[in-house]
Order: sequence, then structure tokens, then C-alpha cells
Amino acid sequence: MNILIEGGDLNPPYVEGTRNIARMHFRELHKRGHKVIVLTKQRGIIDKKKHKKIEIIDGIKYYRWSSYIDLFFLYRKLLKEEKIELIHIFAKGLRPPIYMRFLKKSKLPVVYNLLGYPFWTKKDRRIFPGFLKEVDLLIETSKPVYEDFKEKSKIAFMPYGIDCDFFKPVKKNKQRTIMCLRAPTKEFLMAYKKYSNKFKDARLILDKVNLKKDVNNFIRNNDIQNVSFVGYASSIRDILKDADLVVELHPERGFLDCASPPLLLLEAMTFEKKIIATNAPEVKAILQDNKTGLLFENSDSGEIYSCIFDALERKNKLGENARKIMIEKYDIKKVVKNYEKIYKDLILKE
Repeated sequence: MNILIEGGDLNPPYVEGTRNIARMHFRELHKRGHKVIVLTKQRGIIDKKKHKKIEIIDGIKYYRWSSYIDLFFLYRKLLKEEKIELIHIFAKGLRPPIYMRFLKKSKLPVVYNLLGYPFWTKKDRRIFPGFLKEVDLLIETSKPVYEDFKEKSKIAFMPYGIDCDFFKPVKKNKQRTIMCLRAPTKEFLMAYKKYSNKFKDARLILDKVNLKKDVNNFIRNNDIQNVSFVGYASSIRDILKDADLVVELHPERGFLDCASPPLLLLEAMTFEKKIIATNAPEVKAILQDNKTGLLFENSDSGEIYSCIFDALERKNKLGENARKIMIEKYDIKKVVKNYEKIYKDLILKE
């Protein structure tokens, strides 16, 4: 099949966040012998690098656009020249109605992966975007979001596909390295302080991109020791490999602002890391308390401390159990096979 994959920033080398979902997907399609064309932005969102307009990387052809007008012209060009049979869009945000009407004129099947809840103008105002009803198939990767949407549109639930070979566990000496790549709460920081006061070899790694000035001041004013920072990386695996415990912090109620379910959570599970996480609906749909991770309430620093202690100091198989679930339900090889069936049915229908 000739498949067009479209997304905001799918340029290498950065593979963090939602863009990695699409990258793992189209790379596996390419491995399985399909012709994959990638349509993405010309300027990288993270490094601001301006990439070539057209480029072939590892056998996959990239077309890149610089403006919305450019996007429409590129679409017309590549749909004709590359003999595309199906369009698959990966997006967290929304696309304007004129965009979908333009795609429908191509008379090609359009699959749309909605990576999380599509918040409109305000976070507390959830409006189902009507243009999504125009796609041939809307795919939701979060079970709670799917349950909220399924009465409103032709929608299917499909889990993320994770490259379980890429996120293969690595052996390391037991340490007490805690990694939190979300904005840390004060309750979590105080829980870590209590733990690090007891175990002097403990260290905390935070994402400096998510670190606000008031949080930095809180760390300094409360004399919280052994804290280091990381930024964007070309491979999240290179960051995760040093962690003994991964912390996932999210709002406890309502839908998450990030990709849903959080890709970092699934990557850490695949990497066989011990995980503690906020007891949020979209997290609970993935992480089983006391089996594949430990869940806590954000506002209770005592409970967070207990989770840190139990995960690192008590015998458990949280990491091993988590990886088993990922291989069973989320392996990219299995997921892409299911997508192939969907693609074939849609192409034949057209």
C-alpha cells in the first residue's frame, strides 16, 4: 500500500512526545514493505531547524511544508505524484474545516488519530469538533476518551503501538534514581525530600523545560538535595535508562492536557521501569495499581512518599509486570497488523 502519514513535527532526530507515536507507526509500516510518505512541517518545533523541502531518510520520503498555503500545494503535488492510496493523520490539536473539505475532494480514505481530548478554546469547555465526523475513521488511543466520544462519531479504539525491541530493558546496578519529566508538585518534592533524607544516595531528575521559576525557588528554599535536570533529547530511551523509578504526575480529574494515554508512561512500562503515578482516570486505564505500578493522590505527600519507598525498597515485580502487558497489548508489530486490515478495508471501500 502507498500510505501518507501526516503530522505536525515528525522530523528526526527528536522523538519525544506524541510525534514518536507516528514515527514508530510509519517506520514499522516501512519495515513491512509498504511505501510510506511523510508530510510534516519544514521547521522543527523543538530545535527550530529548517529541514529540506523533500528528503529521503532510511528509505522513507519526507515532504515538508512552511505555511498552510504551502501545505495545500504540497498535498496536491504528492497525492498525484506518489499515487497515495490512504491518508493517515496523527494530531493532538484540531484542524480547520476547510482543511478536511480539501482532503475529502481527493476521494481518498482519511484516518485520523486523535492523540488525546480535543480541547477547543478553553480547557473547561469541551466541544466535539464537527469536522471530525467527515473523516472515514476516527481512532482514539485512550479508553476513557473513547467512551466519551463513541456516541458522537464513527470512532474506533486502538492502543498506541510501542517499539518493544527499541525499549528493551538494560541491566544496571541498583540505585535510587527517581525521574519526573512532568512539572513537579510541592507535595511530590516534599515526599522526595523525606525519602532522600533517609537514603543519601537518592537523586531526582527533573525536566528543566517543565520547571517553573516558583518550583525552582521551592527546591532551593526547602533545601531539597541531589536534584539534576535534563532537557530535550533525541532519544527518550537514553534518558529513561538511568531511572530506577519513573514518576507520572497529572491532574486527578478530567481529561489530560497531554497526549492520552501519556506516551512517556507506556515507554517507561516497556522499558521495565518501576512507576508511580497520579490516580487519574486515563492513567488507571493503563497502569494497574500494585501490579504494574503504584497510584497515589497528588495532594497527599505522605502517600507519595509511601509509593516511592514501596517501589524502590520493597521486593516487587512492578517493572517486569509492566513490560509483559506492553508486549501483550501494545507491541508495534501487533498494532500495525491491525491497522493494515483497517487500511485495506477502507481502500477497497473507496
